[in-house]
This record gives sequence, structure tokens and C-alpha cells, in this order.
Amino acid sequence: EAGAAASLTDSLSLEKGGKRAALAAQTLGFLADYKPSTAAAVCGADGGRALVRCLERAETGDVAAAAAWALGCVARHGTNTASVLAKNGAIRALLSCYAGVRADRHLTLREKAKASLKALIKKCGGLETIDALVSAETPGPILRHVLAEFAERLGKDVAAKRAFVTSGGLMRLQGVLRAHEKDVADAAAKGDVAAVTSFTTSSAAIGLSRPLLDERALRDAKKINSVFPPDVV
Repeated sequence: EAGAAASLTDSLSLEKGGKRAALAAQTLGFLADYKPSTAAAVCGADGGRALVRCLERAETGDVAAAAAWALGCVARHGTNTASVLAKNGAIRALLSCYAGVRADRHLTLREKAKASLKALIKKCGGLETIDALVSAETPGPILRHVLAEFAERLGKDVAAKRAFVTSGGLMRLQGVLRAHEKDVADAAAKGDVAAVTSFTTSSAAIGLSRPLLDERALRDAKKINSVFPPDVV
């Protein structure tokens, strides 16, 4: 396992995001997807870092989609592998791909990036890793998964609640809620009833999907707020 992972990682690194990198990325993904020990072998061979670099340098949408998919295969096995990817910048790279112009022309890339981001957000470990994603700048379809994690885990962890306040996360959450309320008010003023309740995910400007929060995300945001005293919120 370790030898195969190392060879594939070397091959992927040598391609530097070129067209032939897709095959190496896909094969690393298949290897990582097989079982937790093979995913760990990929991380041990620095395959996670190589996949992130491939995603950032990808010359085509197909190469980027292969790297994005492979990152999800590594992440899905749990915190041990997902946390390594997070430290290597996978969340930032995947988010850039998800919201980027290339994904407007290559919807498979957006789908793969979204699925891998979902796995990373859920498995990456401490909430501090995804704290910065609690922001009105995070695309709504990704933000909903971030808020779901905080809503589920924050109330049970005193240290995490303290960190969320000191990092500015709670203040940014208020900004998210204000942005959502503005979206709803603007839509209502225009008489766009569908926009008040629907959630657009296909757009040339995916980061500007409106309204910012869907029903579940809004419920989670309010649940996060509820774990703090009124004078703190």
C-alpha cells in the first residue's frame, strides 16, 4: 500500500497539473477509497498535499475534477485523514474551485468539489478548522454544512464556544443572519415569492446564490445563537 501510494504521488507531482495528471489523481483516489489504511497510506506518502497542488495547478476541468474527487476519497474515512488534508490547504483549494469561473463551464468539477468539501467539513476534526467558513462570503450551499456542524457540536463544548466568540465567529454569524434577512427583504420587496423560499445553486456567480441560507441552514444558525447568552449575541 505504501509503495503504491508513494509511486502514484511521485507521478502526480511530476505532472504538475498537466492533462496526464488526471489518471494519477484518479488512481490515488481509488486507492484511498478502498479502506482507511490505504487512505492513511496516501496521506503518509504526502499524496494529500500532491492532490491539493494538482487541484490548484490543474490545466483542465477534467484534471481538477479528478483531484477534487480524490480528495473526497481520502477525507471520507475520518478525522485522521481529513485533518491532514485540511492542514494541507484542501478546504481553501476546493472552495476556490467550487466558486470559480472554471466550474461554471464544468459542472462535474463543482459537484466533485462540493462533495469533497462536505466530507472535509464533517470529518476534519476541531471546529476551529472550519471557523473561518462561518461567513457571509462563503457560498450558501457550503455554508449550510458548516452551520450544521457547529449546530450539532458547539453546545456540547465549552472551550469551542469560547473559541468561537474570541475568533470573531459569533460576530460573523450575525453578519450571515443579517445578509440572509436582507436577501429575503429584497426578494419580498420585488414580489419574488419563490426567491424568498427557494435556494439557487446554479449560477455564474455561485458565491452570490440567494437567499444565503436555506431553511435548514437558517434553523442551524439560530440554534448556534441560542447557546450563547443574549448579552453576548
